[in-house]
Amino acid sequence: MESYIYENIEDAFTNVDDTLYHRLDIRATILFDSIQKEYQYEIRGIAEAFASGEGMIKDGKLSFEEFRLAQFVPDAVRGTACSAVSLDGSRTKSGKRITSRLLEWYIGTENQVAKIHTVTHIKNAEKSYTAVGSLGLMTTLTAISRSGVMVGELDVGSVSEDYQIQDKSSYTFAMRYAIENYPTAREVAEYLAEHAREYTYCANILVTDENEALCVEMPVTESDGEVIIRDKNTKLLDEIVNDCQDCLIIVNAYVCEGRNPSGIKFSGNLIRWERFNEWFAGDSSFSLGSFKEIMTSERPDEQAFLVQIGNNDTGFHLVIADYETRTLQASFAREDAKGEPPVFYEIGTF
Repeated sequence: MESYIYENIEDAFTNVDDTLYHRLDIRATILFDSIQKEYQYEIRGIAEAFASGEGMIKDGKLSFEEFRLAQFVPDAVRGTACSAVSLDGSRTKSGKRITSRLLEWYIGTENQVAKIHTVTHIKNAEKSYTAVGSLGLMTTLTAISRSGVMVGELDVGSVSEDYQIQDKSSYTFAMRYAIENYPTAREVAEYLAEHAREYTYCANILVTDENEALCVEMPVTESDGEVIIRDKNTKLLDEIVNDCQDCLIIVNAYVCEGRNPSGIKFSGNLIRWERFNEWFAGDSSFSLGSFKEIMTSERPDEQAFLVQIGNNDTGFHLVIADYETRTLQASFAREDAKGEPPVFYEIGTF
């Protein structure tokens, strides 16, 4: 894990030195101190089993400080690209929602991520949930609660603000708290929106349940815009073509009417959006099988920027929630799998 942490840092920052490592350690310390005590105890407990080194030193030995920073990569380091799409029951053969979330994240020069994919089932009565991530990480990348609230984080760049850490907290651990304590997508979205200004980075948060699909557009400062809970009926930027009925699309950009359009004009975001719009335009319905087929139809020789699980250097995982069977399926980045079709695994129920 240690080598992967430093590769993420080198991927996200231009000037990497001991001063940067010290700054990142400060960020991680503040974020760690801001989260619930029970989450802190979990991280410390796991670190006791994993960590053997000391400090932010690239020496091949994982330290507590490095392990702690790994919990807050989306909050303190960045470097992810994501997309998501959710179809209402009116667009599925079963009449029940299907939601998918693709996490594209640097998987390491030695495919380190492919060796530590982890599905964690937290058994805690009404607070139970399933998280999809990496071994040892208790942060929330993709998760679904016992009541069927699915969440996923998507990074969004700030147009004007420098990084601020004082008096800030972790939005990824806030996602976990929200699904542990609120039973519906609307309540989870409202909790995250209420606390959006407390977080370090701008983000989009996918939040769905059987009845609703929402995107919490979370600017962290007023200069980045207002916090908006977007649904399928929200008015969008003029720069966006949206021909999809009863469908919510999310990429790494704010798209509500009145937003700065620079994010959606970035080629990676625009290609993702246009591809989803092409696939799900109109009102045709999809079975779970046809949905999975189209979501994995890209090929590595295309300028796709999405759903190339096993076929590029950033396809981390693709998770699909089927609200008819209340099952969760996932396809993961694999070692030496380039050119092979994605493989889906059933990883739990909700």
